[in-house]
Amino acid sequence: MKKQVMAIALLVGAVAFAQKDEIKNAEKAIKSGNFAEAKTILSQAESLINATDDKTKDKYYYLVAKAAYGAGDPKGAELDQTVDAFNKLVEFEKSIGAEKYTGEINGLKKTLEDKLINNASTAFNNKEFTVAASGFEKLYSLSPQDTIRLYYAAASALNANDYPTALNHYVKLMELGYTGIQNEYVATEKETGEEKVYGNKNLRDIEVKGGIATNPVDRKSKSNRPQIVSNVALLYTTQNKIDEAIKTISLARELNPDDVELIKTEANLYIKKDDIASFKRLIDEAITRQPDNYELYYNAGLAEKDLKNDESAENYFKKALELKPDYADALSSMADIYINKGNALNEEMNKLGNSKADNIKYDQFKEEKSKLYTSAAGYLEEVVKITPNDIKILEVLKNIYGSLDEVEKFKAIKTKIESLENN
Repeated sequence: MKKQVMAIALLVGAVAFAQKDEIKNAEKAIKSGNFAEAKTILSQAESLINATDDKTKDKYYYLVAKAAYGAGDPKGAELDQTVDAFNKLVEFEKSIGAEKYTGEINGLKKTLEDKLINNASTAFNNKEFTVAASGFEKLYSLSPQDTIRLYYAAASALNANDYPTALNHYVKLMELGYTGIQNEYVATEKETGEEKVYGNKNLRDIEVKGGIATNPVDRKSKSNRPQIVSNVALLYTTQNKIDEAIKTISLARELNPDDVELIKTEANLYIKKDDIASFKRLIDEAITRQPDNYELYYNAGLAEKDLKNDESAENYFKKALELKPDYADALSSMADIYINKGNALNEEMNKLGNSKADNIKYDQFKEEKSKLYTSAAGYLEEVVKITPNDIKILEVLKNIYGSLDEVEKFKAIKTKIESLENN
């Protein structure tokens, strides 16, 4: 038994000596700038590092970080390895209660962060959103307490149409309770009279003291949380998770109950569930908050039309046109209502027989249908003034003129359509 124990002890000692030799060789390679060689040596030592003491482990993790950092410009996979190595060294030293290398590594982290911030910001400004998203995500991994970096990563992914990544980031921000609220240092520029937000209090105070600005105010910026929650809801719809989206948007509305955009967003979610009644209820709620918003009346009209409430739909469309007389969509919708009513009368006319009573009804229906088609034509003529080359509208108007026996107007529209199609 004693021989076995001694044998194991000798083996462990041999491993420790071997590790220290490899660590010395790796350190020499790093000092010589041979980072690839250092990585190879350290990789070979990795499997046995757990058998060494904390001091040796600490030196090992430090050298791994230095080798990964290399000449100071790691990219791609090397950048990921560098971030991981930095974090591992700092976490290890924290666990053993010693910070021999933490200060140096944090200095390298700061240098690396400055480069990454510049690269990610430049990419975002150049609309290279995929590159920006990756950069801000790496920055967040370097410093998870700086949640604004995750916010920028989410925004970049959203702009890159990388919806799964954007959703993951925004959900994480919700879980972290991120608001983005910051201190703002504001003053009024004397020359322009316009409000200016300064980067920090000192800059603002210098301009106030110098007479360049007046009326200094310290305040808090608006919370980004309602926007984040709203984005989560919308991103859920890209995965067809409508119920999750509705739950999330309800939370956003609790945070900002008077935000009409949130009300409209929730209303549109109910459209995806074919719940027209709930859509209409929410649009009416939005109208009470923005009674001069012509688009809200138009959307309410569409909902009523889907619910077969043509009279109510007509009233909403007319209200939209009161607020915006050249609103082509509302004009087209009004024409559509009258065309549908005229077509319904046409069906009734076709059901009539040849009796005297039926002939009287036929003439009455014909006159009423003519009035409806004339009204529809009037609305479509206004649409043509706004969008003169819309062939679909021109086709409908041509058919109405044909039904009304408006021969000259029919020919003129027909000629215009042919001209547009030939060009």
